[in-house]
Amino acid sequence: MKIDRAFSTFLSRLATAFAGILVVALAILMPRIVRLYIGPEGSGYALILTLLYGILLFGSLAVAFLWILLSRVSAGSVFSDLSILCLRVLSWSCVGAGILFIGLGFMSFYFSFAVGAAALFLGLILRVVKNCLEEATRIKEENDFTI
Repeated sequence: MKIDRAFSTFLSRLATAFAGILVVALAILMPRIVRLYIGPEGSGYALILTLLYGILLFGSLAVAFLWILLSRVSAGSVFSDLSILCLRVLSWSCVGAGILFIGLGFMSFYFSFAVGAAALFLGLILRVVKNCLEEATRIKEENDFTI
């Protein structure tokens, strides 16, 4: 079953908007969430909160550039330097969040090791996709100059 391109882009934008709302909500609720898990006097409260806000920073950066990339897709301007930049920022955001999640794993949140590894792998996949798009853009520009 194949979904219409415009509808698929709409669903992606809807999911991205939801992710943006979730990032904002987590930024507001993060101190309460951390206190729930480790208590108000818990060990490493400030470090855990710092790591989580760092992850949210990378998440908000990823959401913003994902929105820009989806706007480029909607406009039919995928093969451009801006699209490549978006994928570059998305990949490095995943890598940054992955590193911070692994750091969180050392604070006795062991599941964070798996999340960090997944984020690092996603960052690697996005780097490869970025390199493919960059090469395709170069070929397209070269062909545009050919008469």
